[in-house]
Amino acid sequence: MSNNIVKLQDRNLYRYCNPFIVAEISSNHNQKFENAIELIDIAAEANVDAVKFQTFEPESLTLNSNKKYFQLSRTSNWKNYNQFSLYSKGATPKSWHKELYNHAKSRSITPFSTPFSVKDVEFLEEIGNPIYKIASYESNHFELISEVLKTNKPVFISIGGTDLNDFKLLINCLNKSSNKQIVIMNCVCSYPALPKESNMKKIISLFEDYNLLAGFSDHSLDSSAAIVAASLGAVVFEKHLMLQSDERESLDKDFSSNQKQFQQYVNDIRKVQEILGSSEFKLLESEKINTNSRRSIFSTTKIKKGEQFTKENVAVVRPIGGLHPKYISEIIGKEAKRNIDEHEPLKLEDVFQD
Repeated sequence: MSNNIVKLQDRNLYRYCNPFIVAEISSNHNQKFENAIELIDIAAEANVDAVKFQTFEPESLTLNSNKKYFQLSRTSNWKNYNQFSLYSKGATPKSWHKELYNHAKSRSITPFSTPFSVKDVEFLEEIGNPIYKIASYESNHFELISEVLKTNKPVFISIGGTDLNDFKLLINCLNKSSNKQIVIMNCVCSYPALPKESNMKKIISLFEDYNLLAGFSDHSLDSSAAIVAASLGAVVFEKHLMLQSDERESLDKDFSSNQKQFQQYVNDIRKVQEILGSSEFKLLESEKINTNSRRSIFSTTKIKKGEQFTKENVAVVRPIGGLHPKYISEIIGKEAKRNIDEHEPLKLEDVFQD
C-alpha cells in the first residue's frame, strides 16, 4: 500500500484522506470574464477545495494550419473546429489570471492551472501558481513535465489515453526528478466517459504496485465512478463545471456538470468519506443503547455455595451484565463462592477468590 504523502499548502494528501475536490473551469467561461467569476462562486458554494484553469495560447498546443492532420474527427465533440480554432475559442486569457486567482482566494478555495508549454509554466510561476496539473494528452510531453517538476510544487498528472509503454516512460521521467509531490489521475479520454470504462482497478494498482498516490479526473455524467474511486482511497477528484445558462454553448458541455449536478457530485464524494469513517475498533455512542443484547454468563438454576459450576447451571446468554463469555470454559468445575439465585449474572467474585 502506498505510504506517500503529498503536501499541499495547508493539508496533506494520503490514501483515504479527506479528498481534494477540484472544479475544472476549462473553457466553460465562454471567454466571458463574468462567467469565470460566477463559476468560481458556484464552486465555492459547492464546498470544493480548488478551482482549476487552463493556461495556454493556441500556439502552446498546435499549429495554425488547415491541413487534414489538424482537422478534428467527424465523431468528435468538436467536429466543427480544427485544432487551432478550438483552442482559440477555449483559451482563458492570461490577463484574467491574477484577478481570477485573487477572487478564488477570497472565497477560500485554491486556484491553480494546467500549462501546455514551458512559456506557460514561466507565466504561472510569476503569479505564484501553487499546484500544477498535466492534462492527459500532455502525459507524453516530457519537456513540459520536467519543467513543471522543477518548480518543486505538487503535480497532478492525468493518464487518460495512456498505454503501458507510455506510462512506463512517464514513470521514468518522474523517477529522474527529486520532486515526489505527485498524484496520478485515473482518467478516460472520452466525452462523456462511460462508468463501465472507468477501470477503477487502476487506482488500486497505482497505490499498491507503483507506490503512487492516485486521483480521478472524471468525464462521466454522474457520481457513480467517483464513489468507487473514493471508496478505494483516491486523494484528488476533478470534474468540469459549467453554468446552466450556457449548457448549449459551452465547448465542454457534453461532459460538464451544472450547479445542481456538481453540488450532488461533491456531496456524494464527501458522503463516502463519512461512510468510510475510521479503522479504529471502538464502541460508538450510537451503539451503546443496543449493546445490552450482547451475551454474558448467567446462572440457569439456583447454585449453592460450594456447588460446582456446570454446563447445566450456567449459560452464555443475552443480555450483557454477567461475566464475559471468554470465562465460560474456565469456570466450569469451579465452586461457587456464594449462594446464587437462578437467572443471575455471574461476577468474578462468584467464582474466584479475591
